Amino acid sequence: MAAARVLVVDDDALMLVSVSKMLSRYGYQVLTASGPLQALEIVRTAPPIQLILSDIAMPEMRGTQLVSEVFRLSPQTAGLLMSGDLASPPDVPEGVAVLRKPFSTAELIRAVQLTLTQSAELHGRMRQLAERYKRLRSELQAAVEKSIKTMRRVIG
Repeated sequence: MAAARVLVVDDDALMLVSVSKMLSRYGYQVLTASGPLQALEIVRTAPPIQLILSDIAMPEMRGTQLVSEVFRLSPQTAGLLMSGDLASPPDVPEGVAVLRKPFSTAELIRAVQLTLTQSAELHGRMRQLAERYKRLRSELQAAVEKSIKTMRRVIG
């Protein structure tokens, strides 16, 4: 997981550089954006991002809105938010954790690893469900076709 591509978004340049360096030291491929609009452009044009790590309070758009928009554009991307506020904002998307500032490198890495692990597990379960759905649909279609053939013989 250490090779995951992480997009860090923060309008505070010092925080952006600091968090990026912490993640880079642990082998993450880090992309940075100084605001939500730049982040959305990166998500649209860069190779797939495994994790977006965004500050919540930014002037152009709240981090909670940014993460929701990234999920819409790139459903395979996981999200993690950062906040200096003590209270949890009411608009945090379901399943997205909030990392409280200030945090240590260990806390950051632990939160990133946990988020990426949970995302990989969720996507694995989704693949299994999609395969099961495909199999059940095929079985149902075969059963319907068999029933139609039987009915045609009975009627015909």
